Amino acid sequence: MLITTMARNPIAIPINTITSARSIEGGDWMVTDAQGEEHRVDSISWQIAVEGTPSSMIPALPGTYILHPGTDDQGNPKAWKTNVLGWMVTADTEVRPLLADSTCIDRNKWDVLHPDGRVERNDGSTWDTLLDWLRTEAPAEKAA
Repeated sequence: MLITTMARNPIAIPINTITSARSIEGGDWMVTDAQGEEHRVDSISWQIAVEGTPSSMIPALPGTYILHPGTDDQGNPKAWKTNVLGWMVTADTEVRPLLADSTCIDRNKWDVLHPDGRVERNDGSTWDTLLDWLRTEAPAEKAA
């Protein structure tokens, strides 16, 4: 992955060549590359690079899904599922799901259905079954 600098003549730096980074005033970052040169990077570019660059990948077990609360045609609670292909540990040490369609996940809140039937939210909340999760999540979706 590349990160673009904030300069009159911007350059793209491969993120794997960054040896250090420090926060500077205004929320931007000053990164040092493998040659010892410093580059200013805006906070949004830095955040995207840190969140989206995996430092390692772990395959997901078959039957692992990201859940989305919803209703069926009759208005009954239903869980919509998106297959989790794997897990990535990112540069900021967070674990995030790897999906075929990354547009179907909220970066701040996501719920995982594990193959053993448990549901777990990225904030640590858990439900013993999919039905328990639906009971707490589907009504909020229905009211929307």
